[in-house]
Amino acid sequence: IALAIDATLPEEHRRTAPFREATEGAGVAIAPSRARVRLGSFEATAEVEPGAKRVSFEADLTAGVSELEAWFIDADGEERGAYYVHVTRD
Repeated sequence: IALAIDATLPEEHRRTAPFREATEGAGVAIAPSRARVRLGSFEATAEVEPGAKRVSFEADLTAGVSELEAWFIDADGEERGAYYVHVTRD
């Protein structure tokens, strides 16, 4: 299901796996204004446009194991962890 970052998950999807356990009760949309990612020593922030389906980052990384963290930040500065992150290598 391809929804915008700031969209509410439709009711029919809240009752099915994998969303069922993560969405107990009413679905609440988030309104992020920025996205932040940290991967190893790389850290960046980008604007999130209303209705956007993705935010992309590019980084030159060194080989090896790294910890990945990602957040959405609303207009009040509150951070929420990103549920999904898709990483590709060129």
